[in-house]
Amino acid sequence: IADKTEDSLTDPSCRVVYSSAWNIDRAARNCAMRGDEPDAEQAGEAILIVDEVDGLVLDTVPYVHWLHEDTSTVEEFKSWVKARSNRVRVSGLTECCETGNGVYSRAGSFANRTFFKHESAVLFVYCLEEERWCLSPVLGSSENMWAEKTSSGNSSLPCSGPWDVLTGSTGHPVVKVG
Repeated sequence: IADKTEDSLTDPSCRVVYSSAWNIDRAARNCAMRGDEPDAEQAGEAILIVDEVDGLVLDTVPYVHWLHEDTSTVEEFKSWVKARSNRVRVSGLTECCETGNGVYSRAGSFANRTFFKHESAVLFVYCLEEERWCLSPVLGSSENMWAEKTSSGNSSLPCSGPWDVLTGSTGHPVVKVG
């Protein structure tokens, strides 16, 4: 019986060899570099116990490393995130407020905060106060608002989820960023 050494893997007198994947890989490379051919009969008579856990994860670092920097995927992901933060979707408004449903695109800045404008109607999603987001036909107005939501913190984007419907509006507005 032999231990985890590279020499044990090539010693014909060893019939049971306990080894790590790293030692097997190294022995195979050295054998190939010397131009040696493995003895198939000898290999068929030996018992090889490979300890992949200790040799690969617990005692040492992985014995083979692959690192490929994929800049195209990183840029694609950044673009995707940016595009998703440029849109807001509103649903759940009914009757006279149904025109408020749809996609709102980033349109500019109001009171140092981003605001969003409906793609086909004159409606806005904007931050009126530090934590109060509004849906209204008049940008910056504290009157005539259809829905509102108070965010938890000073967020640069509106809160996703159900919003509170205000007097004169109908439905159950739900806002989704992205």
